[in-house]
Amino acid sequence: MAVRFRSGAGAARSRQVGTLLVAALLLTGLLLYKYGTTIATGSISGQVEQRQQSLLSSLRAQGGGTGDQSGGSDSSSSSSGGSSDPKEEFWRIVGSPIAQPDPAILAERCGATRGDWCGRYDAQTPVLALPPPRGDRSCLWGCNFVGVCDATRGWCRCPAGWTGDDCSTRMRRPCSQHHRSHGFEPYDEPYDLRHGGTTMACADLCDEDVGMCYCNSTFAHGRIPADPHLPPGTPPQRVGRPIAHFCRRGKDDAGSPTDFGNVDPDLLYGEKGWCQADQPQWSCPCLIDGLGGPGCESPVEPFCPNQCNGHGECHSGWCRCHDGWFGQDCAYRTNTTEWSPGMEDGDRPWLKPHVRTPAAKDPEPGATRKRPLIYVYELPSMYNSNMLQYRVSRDDCVYRTFSDTNQTMFHDNWLYDIETGLHEMLLQSEHRTLDPELADYFYLPVYTTCFIFPVLASNDFPYFHGGPVAWRTHAATNMGGPVAQPRGARLLPKLSFNTFTNVQRSRTPCPRAPRFVNVPATLPAFGACRLIEVFHWVRSHYPYWDRNGGRDHILLSAHDEGSCWVPAVLRPAIILSHWGRTDLDHISGTGYWPDNYTADSRHDVWQPEGHVGKLGRFPCYNASKDMVIPPMFSPVKYRDSPALGAEPRKRHILAFFKGRLQFLNSPYSRGIRQHLTNYSVEHDWWGKHKIFIGDSFPPGETPGYSRLLTSSTFCFTIMGDGWSSRFEDGLMHGCIPVIIQDGVELAWSSILDVVSYSIRIEQKDMDRIPEILKAVPQDRIAQMQANIAKVWRRHMWTTLPLFQQDVSNMLKRLDAGEADLDPGVAGGQAEGLAQGSTENSGGQDGQEGGGQEGGEGGDGAKGKGKGKKGGKQRQRISKLQPALEGPYNPAEDDAFSTLIQWLYSRLDDLGAHAPSK
Repeated sequence: MAVRFRSGAGAARSRQVGTLLVAALLLTGLLLYKYGTTIATGSISGQVEQRQQSLLSSLRAQGGGTGDQSGGSDSSSSSSGGSSDPKEEFWRIVGSPIAQPDPAILAERCGATRGDWCGRYDAQTPVLALPPPRGDRSCLWGCNFVGVCDATRGWCRCPAGWTGDDCSTRMRRPCSQHHRSHGFEPYDEPYDLRHGGTTMACADLCDEDVGMCYCNSTFAHGRIPADPHLPPGTPPQRVGRPIAHFCRRGKDDAGSPTDFGNVDPDLLYGEKGWCQADQPQWSCPCLIDGLGGPGCESPVEPFCPNQCNGHGECHSGWCRCHDGWFGQDCAYRTNTTEWSPGMEDGDRPWLKPHVRTPAAKDPEPGATRKRPLIYVYELPSMYNSNMLQYRVSRDDCVYRTFSDTNQTMFHDNWLYDIETGLHEMLLQSEHRTLDPELADYFYLPVYTTCFIFPVLASNDFPYFHGGPVAWRTHAATNMGGPVAQPRGARLLPKLSFNTFTNVQRSRTPCPRAPRFVNVPATLPAFGACRLIEVFHWVRSHYPYWDRNGGRDHILLSAHDEGSCWVPAVLRPAIILSHWGRTDLDHISGTGYWPDNYTADSRHDVWQPEGHVGKLGRFPCYNASKDMVIPPMFSPVKYRDSPALGAEPRKRHILAFFKGRLQFLNSPYSRGIRQHLTNYSVEHDWWGKHKIFIGDSFPPGETPGYSRLLTSSTFCFTIMGDGWSSRFEDGLMHGCIPVIIQDGVELAWSSILDVVSYSIRIEQKDMDRIPEILKAVPQDRIAQMQANIAKVWRRHMWTTLPLFQQDVSNMLKRLDAGEADLDPGVAGGQAEGLAQGSTENSGGQDGQEGGGQEGGEGGDGAKGKGKGKKGGKQRQRISKLQPALEGPYNPAEDDAFSTLIQWLYSRLDDLGAHAPSK
């Protein structure tokens, strides 16, 4: 067919039509470019705007100016009248100013406080409570049968053993005998029975999801993995009996002794051995969370924060949520799932005290709630729950577990209880919001102390960024990295199993060798590396850090030297710790070199810039934004305190301290404990002044840490390898703290008048302790004791339901005339058991006391102080006790409530919705 050509006129008309068509298309494109996003996502934006407008209306109803910032546009302006960044205005819902302090609360509950924070929280006008957001997004491949789909964001939350957006990438944790020296793959060489190894080294069958050792499948009680043809995540055909690190074989295949373990192989593999016999003559310790019984094969409820909201199965810290529920604690719901009670109201009543999620419920019409609203980030499991799955023993990293009969066990011997404790308190709090758009603050739930110990050195995985030069706190800074020898440090010998076992059991670092076998490195770098990784993950997945430069974010750093090793990128956040060191150019004071965060570590490839440069130049504690918080212990630790209903004692001891000394570890405690012990013995302080400092008990006194604290007027607060609980131990017993640690602030020092109930002695003057303490007038002692009575509740965490029940039942002893409370019962019920602290053995005593040496009574004056007990009318037998005339709420003004009150008072300058200035 011939090609036809148009005439000139026709071609011109065609060109005109074409030009008009192109212009129309361009105009359409511009309109779509400008308004297309709104059109495409109109319904979603409408829902968000509706929630924001509802909250904004509620905030405006409080009477404060908010500005016209309900969703923002280019024409939005700040309440101060100036122009502002449109992007910032779109993100922000501006709240009204915080309330003025309530005079009645100031008079009744704000004694011995500093500043104007107290009394504001209760005076606020609540805001409208809104329904929690729901999700309708799906995840790739259904998270590979193993993960839980986050239906609000469309990504998967994976358990140990798996990773990736769809949980389809295998994340093996072999039972490594040693740590790698290079590369990205875990150490997975064949084991060598001639040597020891990491905690998780295994000569039998390794569960490579978590790095746990079990009896081989060839034995009657060996582990039989799931059929490989079944979907991932299928449980093993037989769980099998675990072989803990204290139970490793002590002979090789030829029968020769070995350093790998200390158990005769016949006790493990013989006819009557652990792996073979139904009733073995030798039993390995049952350390794995979730298993119990004589053979460690019976299922037991494991620990999970908030116990998966009762809507998920707990897998040693990680929640596999039921259909329709998702999130770190299964608090979120899909669009088609209505709220309903969980297993705590069904076939697992033992979960009841540990499941409480008001944020997950739809509020009643017109319901209100108090600020601040706190969003707990949905971080990848590797930063929190996987750490619990990797831990060596069920008692590690957590403040509570379940017994073989699913009774609650408290663990005051784990000094970093606050890490999982605060996380759980926030998940259960009335102040939690599931909608980050409404949040005043954002909490980063990162388990750095659990990672540093025991996870890091127990295995060659997890491995974070930072390369093979990151040590313990160095790795936590990056949030990861294998360990390597610091420059100039001596090479470490291979330690025998027995050496490892003794050091591991005591939890005391050997002065000449590290706590673990073949760990050639320090440990602050690991924690620091880990935090840097969390920082980048949050910024790349959420917009909220950039909205206010991170100043409305909250980070907990509970390790020995607090936040000293927190990387500079996270310094804008509100940092909570137990260590209030204030000097700017600080160096690590640890006596355990793997924790030395100022010892630099470099590698030409992995860390050419070194570690120290990541920390910046900041004090460990910045009083203008950070907070030193008390350590967390169960109320059972203080069961003998007259503040909680126990009988007062005569305070015949002038001053008392009992704790670790570590004479061979001179940097420990800056040498203060060691010097004072030697000096007090040399000058007979006990015989001359009734002042005792040591690691035992005073001569002639009935042993008991609590008893001696209760019997002392002054109690020393001396650092250990960083923070120590001695400050709280003294306060909770009515014993006046004597602080000897220069440049280090104590709990709540920026908001409580610590000077009014403590004495600080500079380190240069500590040899004059008897002179200084004997010079304190009696009326001054009485005043300090009276102030302790006003603040001790703020040093105890009693928000959790079982803790509240404990306190209430302890006070009921006054009604019943009971002299004691069963120390093994938490909440006064069979389902709650408690274990005491290893260092602070027994219950903790506390009371109001009399004079320096001979003061009598429990009310700060000489004379009778015991009071009457019995009958229906409660009798206050000590001024330490709360008023008993009316209902008593243990959660009121406790440590968690104090933290919330303080955060509310900072909304105008730190909160996400602070009014524009």
